Amino acid sequence: MKKILIAGEAGQTTNYENALAAMQVHFVTSLQVKDVDEYDGLLLPGGGDVDPKLFGQLLIPETEIRQYSRWEQQLIRKGQEKLTPELDRIQLAILKAFCQYRKPVFGICKGMQLINIAFGGDMLRHLPTAVHHAYREKDQMHPARNEVNSFLYEVYGSDMLVNSAHHQGVGIPGRGIRYVQYAPDGVVEGLQHEFLPVYGVQWHPERLERDIKKLKKQELYTYGNNGVYTKDILDNDNIIINKLSNNKSKYCLLKEKNSTYLNICNNNNMLVVIPSVTGGYNNIKNNLTGGSIILLEDTSNIDIIIKYINSKGYTIVPLSKLLTE
Repeated sequence: MKKILIAGEAGQTTNYENALAAMQVHFVTSLQVKDVDEYDGLLLPGGGDVDPKLFGQLLIPETEIRQYSRWEQQLIRKGQEKLTPELDRIQLAILKAFCQYRKPVFGICKGMQLINIAFGGDMLRHLPTAVHHAYREKDQMHPARNEVNSFLYEVYGSDMLVNSAHHQGVGIPGRGIRYVQYAPDGVVEGLQHEFLPVYGVQWHPERLERDIKKLKKQELYTYGNNGVYTKDILDNDNIIINKLSNNKSKYCLLKEKNSTYLNICNNNNMLVVIPSVTGGYNNIKNNLTGGSIILLEDTSNIDIIIKYINSKGYTIVPLSKLLTE
């Protein structure tokens, strides 16, 4: 049985331990590594803010902190007060040892940030759009786009929903590091090394399924010039499936890739259009035919899409209306 090292402190890695145990993966939680060959891989867990000295910067000065909103001020101060420089350096040393032996490494949240630092990259001490990413009584949720030829694209396809609980982010990529996943506002959500089996995500896969199940209503997120994104009423999958299956009209489905929905539409000869940050407008322009529109997922160019659809005399049916029909 494969054995994974969780490079963390006892009592601080319960979520990761539970996730590995659920997958029947043998693991050890420790910050002391006598022999890297004893392990088949390394999991770098999440945590607090990274010590800025590790990427050549200083703490954010109080004069600069005061320029942010009151909520962000508290967030920054709390992060800087609870830095763990010794832990950061131990985790970096363990990471470098595993890389030297070309052992698989997976970093989560802070773990991903440490990967970038280990290869010479730097960090953003506080994201300009932290309000959309930082933990606010619960994980925040937002869409993410996966780059082609990446480990995330192979698993999830081009688009997915991720959970977010961070106010810092990676900046300049380290040597050999490739950024492979982005939030709508440009924040990096995933990375991988070009030559080594080293991977990282800014979000939390160990609790993603739980967070998605908690979504009970449609929520809106605005990302400045990147537009408005909506998340579906995920708890109503069965209702949506029933409405799609029994509707006699030909619908144009605007939705992130969802195999269940797509199969229903294909089986009922419904037109399927999946707009994206690039190409969404052309998809509709080239494929739009008779029928109504179910608007399930907004995209960054949604205003252009809606304007074009309306100009052709079609009806846009929001998900909320479909569910009440």
